[in-house]
Amino acid sequence: MLWSFLYIRTCSHQYIKRGCGETCFKIVKRINNNVVFSSDDDGREMILIGKGLGFQAKVGDPIDGNNIEKRYYPEGDVDLEHILMVMTNASDEEIYWIYKIVSLFKEKMDVAFNPNLFLTLTDHILFAIHQQKQDPNLMNPMQWEIKRIYPKEYAIAEEAVDLVRQKLSPNFPQTEVAAITLHFVNAQLDRTANQSAYEQMALTNDIIRIVEFATNIDIDENSVYFQRFVTHIRYYLIRQGQEQDNDNHSVKNDRMVELAFISYPKEKEAADKIKEYLLEAKGWQVNDMELLYLILHIGNLVSHSANREK
Repeated sequence: MLWSFLYIRTCSHQYIKRGCGETCFKIVKRINNNVVFSSDDDGREMILIGKGLGFQAKVGDPIDGNNIEKRYYPEGDVDLEHILMVMTNASDEEIYWIYKIVSLFKEKMDVAFNPNLFLTLTDHILFAIHQQKQDPNLMNPMQWEIKRIYPKEYAIAEEAVDLVRQKLSPNFPQTEVAAITLHFVNAQLDRTANQSAYEQMALTNDIIRIVEFATNIDIDENSVYFQRFVTHIRYYLIRQGQEQDNDNHSVKNDRMVELAFISYPKEKEAADKIKEYLLEAKGWQVNDMELLYLILHIGNLVSHSANREK
């Protein structure tokens, strides 16, 4: 997790005041002129990015805090030794443009995300550039599903691939859009959610199929109603995966829920099938209020989709 720094101050050692003492940052390894691997007084290790941080730097030198632009604290399943090797072999230009891609994602999505995205994305893109030289025909069999379920992230990933082609590798494959999309999605998943983008996508895909067959409709996947439904499912799966409270919540308006169940029997049947599927696949309980939301979203899909011919 990135710290919230109060201010930066210069002394014989550059340090950052945190309200609980002074913390010095020293170089453990110089990666290049603008990237260093460092540690603080408590032994916490991090990767720092900033103009000139590594220029003529030696192990043990203090860090000029005024030049620090980004701090990355490898966490979770990030292999620090591997990441350091990747960063060491990366050129200044590669690091700069991949950093630009992360900035593009941050600007366009405006959501909280894991700061390790920069590290994992650097690893993936540089590996993909090398791998394409060996096998230019690699394909992602889930490309269509990824584009359907994560359209916003997919659009940003398309821009990312264009940027890599323009600045780093003109033959970088279009099929990498899907893989970069999943990096963007995984970066948004809370660590407590115990889900991957692939698992979330598979669950969402199955739920869409359940709705299509239960209601006998062909869903217009370009409609705003489909995107709202997918977004609702996506965040519902995240909430359930956090395992914070899977019990039935109190229903504020029993009459409203009962009326919806009676008024929309076809949609209720589809919602019940989703409930059964999630219980069987994940052991999750879907409460009545969530069923109500599902019914309303499914109702919008049904009213704005074409019926299948029997």
